[in-house]
Amino acid sequence: VHRNESTSSQEGNQEELMVNEAEREMDEKETDCNQLTFFPALHESFHSEDFLELCIERQIILQEFVESEKVTSKYSVVIVQGHVASEGVLLFGKEHFYICEHFTLSQLEEVYCTRHCLSSISDPFIFSLCHKDQTLGGQACTRYSYSDIKEIHPLRFLLQEIALEIFFKNGYSKFLIFHDSDRNKVFKRFCSFQSVLKAKGITEESLNIR
Repeated sequence: VHRNESTSSQEGNQEELMVNEAEREMDEKETDCNQLTFFPALHESFHSEDFLELCIERQIILQEFVESEKVTSKYSVVIVQGHVASEGVLLFGKEHFYICEHFTLSQLEEVYCTRHCLSSISDPFIFSLCHKDQTLGGQACTRYSYSDIKEIHPLRFLLQEIALEIFFKNGYSKFLIFHDSDRNKVFKRFCSFQSVLKAKGITEESLNIR
C-alpha cells in the first residue's frame, strides 16, 4: 500500500513538474514576445506596420498605374532573366498587368519592397538564387497590356511545373516562376483577359494534364 501511495505521489509530482515547466516556457515565450515588441530584432521589425509604412519604394508601382486602375489579383513570383533571378510580384489590373521586381507580398497580401519586408519564397534554393547578390538591380515596375501578349507557354523549373514564359508581340518575353498551384490560376486569369491565348494550343485542360 505504501509502495502504491509512493508511486502515485511520484507520478503526481512529475505531472506537477511538467505543468510548471510548461507554464514557465509559456511565460518565457511571452517575455520574448514582449522583448521583441519593444526591442525588435531586424527581421522582426519588418512586420511592424509603422516600419512598413516607411516603404516609399511602393511609389514606383503607383507611378506605373494607369488612371483609375484597380488591382484584382496579386501573386508572388520569381522573375528570371538570363542567369539572374529576382523576387517579385505580379499584379492584374483591368486592362494591364504589372511585373514588379524586387517586391514581395506580406502576410497580409500587401506589396512591399524586399528591403522592408521578409521574403515570401519558401523554397531555400530559389531563395538563394534571388538573394545571393543583393547589389544587382533595384526596385522596378513594368506595365504591360493584355493585348501585347502573343503566347504563354507552361514550363518546368527544377523539374516542377511551376513556370510560365510570356511571349510578347514585340519579340520580348518574361519567364516567371510561381508558388505551387499559382501557375494554373495565373494562366486562367490571363485567358480571361486575352481569350486568343486559348487558340494557341495552350488550354486550361492541357495545364491540368501536365
